[in-house]
Amino acid sequence: MTLKKFQWNFAHEEFVVIPKVYDEVTTKKVIVLEYLEGIKINEVKSKERKAVDIDLIIQRLVRIYIHQMLIDGFLHADPHPGNIFVDQQGRIIILDFGMVIRIDESFKQHMIKGAVALAHRDIEGMITEMYALQIVEPGTNKAMLRDLAELFLEIQGQGKLSSHKVQQVVNMLMEVFYEFPFTIPSEAVYIGRAASLIEGIGFIHDPWFDYVAIARPII
Repeated sequence: MTLKKFQWNFAHEEFVVIPKVYDEVTTKKVIVLEYLEGIKINEVKSKERKAVDIDLIIQRLVRIYIHQMLIDGFLHADPHPGNIFVDQQGRIIILDFGMVIRIDESFKQHMIKGAVALAHRDIEGMITEMYALQIVEPGTNKAMLRDLAELFLEIQGQGKLSSHKVQQVVNMLMEVFYEFPFTIPSEAVYIGRAASLIEGIGFIHDPWFDYVAIARPII
């Protein structure tokens, strides 16, 4: 069962809670889960009774999703605030495992290499992994890809970005993407969705949320 796989993967994380399955009353059509009390992660600050460190919680959330993507290869791909709760102990409760993907081992390895290349500002390495991940069509002009890699590095070098600035950057990149022969593997679609939702949660609590700064030491 998918949910039990996540329980196994997060067994070592004291600050992550996955609801238990009651096998004795679960059938092929109905899954009966443990009731867990918490509050949506986007509402934590609005409740004074929740004396938790939201910055630490967000950092942990980023870390466990990077762990899913780059280590487990088993991703909960729908982390919107309605599926991510926080309990009174500050633990992260993950709910709704209807959108889960397995990340192919080869794809995962190339993601890791691409992330390391980005962290090291290695343009040639970034280009190599674009091809390996099949994000660009074979035969694409390398000079064009080099320009795109340099653009990514320029954005990364700007330090913390506000949510408004991030939207401006996204709009700029979308304009650039029209000029490139991109393809989007199915894994990349779900990974991008999950990353965007996690980043959105970060911006709710901090308009200067820096996903890259949290992710870099993990990568």
